[in-house]
Amino acid sequence: MKTGDINGVFNAMKPERHKVKSINEVAEFQKESVIISPLNKVNEMKTKIQNILTSIKGDRIIKDKNERAILLHTITNEISENIEKYMGVSLQSNKIILTADKIRHSMRNNKPQNKKASEQDLLNIFKLANFEKHFYYDLKNKNMLLFFNTYEPTNDVLYLAITPNYMTKEYGVINQIVTISKFKKEDYKSRIKTLIKLK
Repeated sequence: MKTGDINGVFNAMKPERHKVKSINEVAEFQKESVIISPLNKVNEMKTKIQNILTSIKGDRIIKDKNERAILLHTITNEISENIEKYMGVSLQSNKIILTADKIRHSMRNNKPQNKKASEQDLLNIFKLANFEKHFYYDLKNKNMLLFFNTYEPTNDVLYLAITPNYMTKEYGVINQIVTISKFKKEDYKSRIKTLIKLK
């Protein structure tokens, strides 16, 4: 009662597996216990995304949680500091993660064709590191947004909406891509007018 640490009192004399943990401790454990390998090689990245696309076309769900997540990008300190400065959001992770579920959702049959990213767009999505100059924050929806040209020589812009500090069961707290879509290039300036540029 004097310490004020109810967890400490509850955990006293209990074996490790029966001790209670805070949400933050559990998230940190999950984050460390699941290895999302940084995919430095272009071919390795393409292979992993291709496997996900193949599973979607074959209507197969990937069970291996390490195969279900792709580490796309590491946010620079400069952008992390700007997010905290302008939005008051302190990133708990500097990793941007794309999961098989989000790829599946972006390729769903009922999504309008003019908003659907192509398979080639998804295979080239790892080029995020080259597009930090098109990194924005949507203050209204509390999302980070990345914009870049689609792979095909069309008049389209692909965008990724990223939810910061997204809590997942498999990977702990991450910055997860929640939307992949596209729009006409001539709409770009009007789209970014209400956004805050992060770099």
